[in-house]
Amino acid sequence: MKHKVMPLTLLFFLLLVSGLLAQNNALTFDGDDDCVAIGNMTSEISSTFTVEAWIKPASVTVGTGLIQTYGRTILASSSSTYKPIWVTQRGSEIWVYSFDNNDSRIQTSGLGLTANTWYHIAVSVVKNGELRLHVNGALESSGTAGNSNTSWNSVFTIGDLRPGREIAFYGLIDEVRVWNDVRTATEIGDNYDKVVSPSSAGLVGYWKLDESSGSIAYDSTTNGYNGTVQNGTITNENPVWTAGNDTLPVELSSFTAALSAHNNVVLTWVTQSETSVMGFYIYRGTDPNLANAHQISSLIDATNTSEQQVYVYTDDEINQIGTYYYWLVVSDIDSSEEFYGPIQVLYEGNQPGSPGVPLFTELKQVYPNPFNPSANISYVLAEASDVSISVYNNRGQQVRSFDLANVSAGSWNLTWDGKDQNGSGLSSGVYYIRMQAGQDSFFKKAVLMK
Repeated sequence: MKHKVMPLTLLFFLLLVSGLLAQNNALTFDGDDDCVAIGNMTSEISSTFTVEAWIKPASVTVGTGLIQTYGRTILASSSSTYKPIWVTQRGSEIWVYSFDNNDSRIQTSGLGLTANTWYHIAVSVVKNGELRLHVNGALESSGTAGNSNTSWNSVFTIGDLRPGREIAFYGLIDEVRVWNDVRTATEIGDNYDKVVSPSSAGLVGYWKLDESSGSIAYDSTTNGYNGTVQNGTITNENPVWTAGNDTLPVELSSFTAALSAHNNVVLTWVTQSETSVMGFYIYRGTDPNLANAHQISSLIDATNTSEQQVYVYTDDEINQIGTYYYWLVVSDIDSSEEFYGPIQVLYEGNQPGSPGVPLFTELKQVYPNPFNPSANISYVLAEASDVSISVYNNRGQQVRSFDLANVSAGSWNLTWDGKDQNGSGLSSGVYYIRMQAGQDSFFKKAVLMK
């Protein structure tokens, strides 16, 4: 697959993510019928899963009516009859319904939630098997899930049982995660107060709820299960984006984009402190969905100091007219990652008197490198050429080839899936990428690490 990016022409556009400490937003739910409705995830989850969310209840009164009977919904996958998962806050306790009708399978006793305090809730489920509830990383209740004749439903909601059901949460919700496996007590305890990598094994949906406006809650994983921020049947304001959960570690204070005198996009970020940070990566996309973005930088080394640091990265590879989005990735030594952004940049073509950027035929560095399972092979053509790209193992044997025929001038990207010509997965090791463009040859090295 190849993606074209035309030569660079830009219009000045500066956009500041003001204080990424404050960028860690959350959603405020009004207790009536606010919710986030998530797309159909049934292809990812069936009868074994883990769900997580941070909550900050605005009240711990039990309430009346259905709220008194069932509690206020934190998140749910439900039909009108069965609830594969339904997690509620009932007064100062947490109740969990799983694979049954409306019978509470497990609930806390004496938990003592207080209003306007952040709590992390994690529930792991095995249908007709173990059901566990953790609060702030500690096991609070366990039991056995039901065995109703339904699995994960096509409806998944944050903040209400279903859109318009009016068994709604009252307060803030943040950092919602859905896994298609059972997270161990150690995994929950070690990671409940951390921003995990969207590419973590088993993570099928991750809504950081860090947007500051709009009606879309973006899924940070590559699955793209974006949610619609809405109310149900009551005419009132949708859930409100609010400065959120400051218990999660964030080191950045700003992330900005601006145009240089040479018509390049200059990205600048400032850290107030760094601890155990390996470095940074830059991602770029043509829409605000991280799943469609590509890594465009190699690792930018961190300094790991308590003093303020300023980093600068220049993107000189694009100029197709339109809007682009950038993310900053903080990569820690323990292999965890945090994603910040997107910040938005508008490109409107060459302005009068603004020189174009000359193109030079080249094969760029493979990214990510090392890679698993796929690698992006980017290249630039100064003029139209017949292009072929071949992959060789460390014995000099050709294992994959791409005959791209005649390709026009510009910047291009090819995705290699780490497989040989027969579609079989290759083993870990060093591979050599050769690009033939007309009479010119170029080589790069890539490491497949499984």
